[in-house]
Amino acid sequence: MNINEVLFGGRAGADADDKTTTSGIRIVTLSICHNQKGKDGRPDTATWIRAKAFGGWCSYAATVRKGDRVVIKGPLTISPWEDKEGVKHTEVAVIIHNMAILDRGRETTQNAPVQPTVVSGILDPTHNSIDDIPF
Repeated sequence: MNINEVLFGGRAGADADDKTTTSGIRIVTLSICHNQKGKDGRPDTATWIRAKAFGGWCSYAATVRKGDRVVIKGPLTISPWEDKEGVKHTEVAVIIHNMAILDRGRETTQNAPVQPTVVSGILDPTHNSIDDIPF
């Protein structure tokens, strides 16, 4: 059996990046940081991860602002790509199948989101379809 599922929580390092591809697919990208306090004199560490929302999760993910505390869940993807200069890169990201905004890092009155439906303690997976992912 193979399992590819990531559960990651932390603070958004920037406002959500909401874009639409030339083929009309909406993609919302989040940058999330988890801080770990160092023990026994070791330094604190920060782990950053990129997360991408497609389909029904885009509207909710787009409301994330810098400092918001979020939890995401979904498969880890590795996507190679090449920049304009021909340099090869690899992007590692979690594709959001479930997410929650636990609290807001700063007060905001505009675009206050409605929490997604919760079914038996798990966020409703019908907000995202694997068919919406463009790869």
